[in-house]
Amino acid sequence: MKPERFTIAIPQPALDDLRVRLERFRAAPDFGNEDWRYGMEGCALRSLVDSWLDEYDWRAAEAEMNRYEHWRVSIDGVPIHYMIKRGVPSGAAAVSKPMPLIVTHGWPWTFWDHRYVVDALADPGGHGGDPADAFDVIVPSLPGYVFSSPLTTTGIGWARTADLWASRGRLRDGTAGPQVRIARPRRLRELSGDSRARLLVCEGGGLRGGREGTLRPAGRGGAHGCEPYGGPLDGSADPRDCAQ
Repeated sequence: MKPERFTIAIPQPALDDLRVRLERFRAAPDFGNEDWRYGMEGCALRSLVDSWLDEYDWRAAEAEMNRYEHWRVSIDGVPIHYMIKRGVPSGAAAVSKPMPLIVTHGWPWTFWDHRYVVDALADPGGHGGDPADAFDVIVPSLPGYVFSSPLTTTGIGWARTADLWASRGRLRDGTAGPQVRIARPRRLRELSGDSRARLLVCEGGGLRGGREGTLRPAGRGGAHGCEPYGGPLDGSADPRDCAQ
């Protein structure tokens, strides 16, 4: 699959169907669960459904997401969606291409949870920082999440995802300005086309970043994780055991 840029536009019938299903929501009896020991507390769930029905504006959120570039590509047969915010260095920093930064989420979050940091990473000069620190920010959705679907194969856990994120080759999308190269990649890091590429990972993403940074160090700018993990990075151990 050749990389394709797209605009997020959920069909109105799908939203109408969701609203009908939310309106038909029936809460199960919930007792002895004030501390959430048996799962989501009933009143909190009812409040969430009400918020979706009466407060949340999907079209407004959709428009906000579409301020950024969105792309789909198939990597080793796995559909991957990623969002791009291209770096905007200024002054002397503008003579060099911004360093690519892959910001990947963990479970159960999505790419959109990183919306609070994307603009500042791409345009530090506009947020009180040094323009020389600008990144080309690439925010992928994990396989099976949101627009990285539908999956047609099993066994894609954190270790396999790390393999998908690893790079080979340098390819270009042909657009003007700072380049994030995205033509026919075999790995997500080919999207950057830059050996300086960094990786920022959160939660379970720390396992992916650690595996990639450890097993494929050549040509990497580095990897930073937000979750401590002391086990082997070859996918042979249960992360829950290694967190002890």
